[in-house]
Parts: sequence; C-alpha cells; structure tokens
Amino acid sequence: MKNPLPPFLTFVVIAYLLFLASNLLFKFADSSRFWLQQRFAPVTLESHTIFQTVLGKNYIIAPYIDLYYYSSPYFYTPFDAVYVWRQMTESTRYQACASRSQICTPGVAFSPTNRFFDGIFEYYAEKLRDDKGIEKAFYCIGDVLTIGNQEFGEIELTNGTVIMYEFLTPKGRYILKGVTEAQLEQWKGPCAQQSDQKYSNGAVY
Repeated sequence: MKNPLPPFLTFVVIAYLLFLASNLLFKFADSSRFWLQQRFAPVTLESHTIFQTVLGKNYIIAPYIDLYYYSSPYFYTPFDAVYVWRQMTESTRYQACASRSQICTPGVAFSPTNRFFDGIFEYYAEKLRDDKGIEKAFYCIGDVLTIGNQEFGEIELTNGTVIMYEFLTPKGRYILKGVTEAQLEQWKGPCAQQSDQKYSNGAVY
C-alpha cells in the first residue's frame, strides 16, 4: 500500500509517536525511571534516606529552580533527564518530588553546606543539648538526625497555600513542603544513638 504522506511528514509523525511513547513510559514506569536516576544523579545516602521517608520509594530528582511551577515528571524523555542528572554534582542544589506529584508537592529542596551554613548544625545542636530554649528541635527523619523549626515560610500555589519547613544536617539544608503536621510529630525527637553517630559526623547529641 502506497504511503499517502510525503516523506518529511511521515518522518514528523514517526518522531512524534516515538516522543509520545518515550514520554509516557518515562512518566509512568516509576521503577525503571528511579533505577535510571540512581545511576546518574549524585544523591548521597543521607539525602536518599530523607527523600524516601518524605516522598516515598520512587521519588524523582530535578533541578531546583522554580520546580513548584512544573507538573511531573519534570522531564520530557529519559534523554533530557539523564543529561540533567549527569550535570549535577554533590555541590548542586536540587529538588526531589514525589512520583507523579503535581507542582512538586510534596517535595524536598536540598542545598549543600557552604560557607554560610558551615557549622550551623553543630551550633544549634549544642544549644539544644544545653536546653537554651531556642525555637528549634531535633527531628529524626528516616534515621537521619536533623534540626528543624515548626515553620520556615509558605508559598502560594494554584491549589492553595503550602507551608515549608526547614531542616538542617551537617551536610546541608532541606526545605520540606507538602508534609502534614502528623508527619512532623512522628519525626520529632532525636534518633537512637547509633543513628546519631552515623549521620552527624560522629558526634552524639
């Protein structure tokens, strides 16, 4: 049967169908996407533990900038995702979003420790240990010892206002959004001693 379409239009149709199939597979094949992501995105054990605790098993890593204005899966195909993940390093700011979440809510933004945050975890930990009455508390998020406060700020989204919470570790700062008060209460308090030693540079607080 003769092809009714000219060669160029045939190429365009085939390319579009391949793009659509790739996009749908990448969006809904959560386990495969997560496997690919873990091979390229530089996620540390600490971040991975926090991300899975807050967001679930197959979270997705994406650039930090303005993520809450995008719909998942945040990439069009596996190819642009791999390109972005390969550009990341352990000093990169990025966000993790729940699989197929809308506008990255719930989500976790990560900023690695720099000269502005260096030593701040230890500073607050010392004050908490000495019961100085600061407006922060220990939180144990998936066996990772963090220091957080009840509310960091809020953002206005199309589906309402989302409260953000800040948590510190020796390795960086995590901003959580879209979590519930019940989750915060569940995490509140120090971890067991062995977890403190694992995630706080050997210091037990």
